[in-house]
Amino acid sequence: MLGFYSERTLRVAELINDYRSLLNHIMIHVTGMSLRDGYTVAQRLWSASFDLDTTSNSCDFDYTAQLKHRIILDASARRHQAHKVYLSIAAAKRWLLNRSYVLRHSAAKDLDKRLQDMDVLFYEPRYIKKIHNVSDRVVASNLRAADIRSGYCFDEDPPLNMIISWIQSHY
Repeated sequence: MLGFYSERTLRVAELINDYRSLLNHIMIHVTGMSLRDGYTVAQRLWSASFDLDTTSNSCDFDYTAQLKHRIILDASARRHQAHKVYLSIAAAKRWLLNRSYVLRHSAAKDLDKRLQDMDVLFYEPRYIKKIHNVSDRVVASNLRAADIRSGYCFDEDPPLNMIISWIQSHY
């Protein structure tokens, strides 16, 4: 029984560490760039606190199990949101870097045409989807693959639909 709780505790530590790392990477990406949306979302995630229900008896075994489940769910939801923001910012930054490259390396006569091509690419529906609508399934898949590569135990992780419901009701 003690091993089970140790695994849960370790999983919470893994989720929170991954969440913290993602927020740090987001802040690094937005430094010096005008990606205010990503910065705002990251700040909101960073400052959101965990709502601890103190009305129940903290010595109760069922309460403790439910609390640990809620903590894993909350940590999973935060990590999911942070990874989604990170992927969106990375896509926007790639576009900005490509546009900067065009500005630096295009002949004057080709510049307008190449910039128009970059703008068309940016406003192309599939690219907009990459930036603004990173799918939750892609995010969950990326995170699961990272957990597998790291050798993490994710048996207690909530399913994607539960994470999405938690996000919609808490953030």
